[in-house]
Amino acid sequence: MRSALLLTATLLATGTTMAAQLSAPPAQPAPPAAEAKPASKASVAGKWTMTVEIDQSQGPAALDIKLTDKKVTGTLSGPGGELPIAGEFADGTLKFSIDYQGQFTIAFVGTFKDDDTMTGTMDFGKGSVNWRAVRVKDK
Repeated sequence: MRSALLLTATLLATGTTMAAQLSAPPAQPAPPAAEAKPASKASVAGKWTMTVEIDQSQGPAALDIKLTDKKVTGTLSGPGGELPIAGEFADGTLKFSIDYQGQFTIAFVGTFKDDDTMTGTMDFGKGSVNWRAVRVKDK
């Protein structure tokens, strides 16, 4: 189709008659379409062990993610208790936040990887720290 449009534009620009366009060789058939790859079945939904790097120490936490379309809900549990999370997952990026006892919000942004890990940053209003999560394997 593109070559037919180029031929037509060239013929019109040079003043060649329509008869010349009709006698042009037929356009080559389009190459076969590439096979569509199946969508990845991997999902951020599930249980994760999260490690947050704070002041050269690592604080463990349990992250339980539920996913409905792009909406993320669940819990983040650690030494300070269990807190609900809310956010979204789109295009391989996880964004969620927690409200810490009504005092401040902690925002998380991370990248989901096919090897069942995630890495990202946590911003608690006074800077950001890195975090990493590994999926808890079914037993």
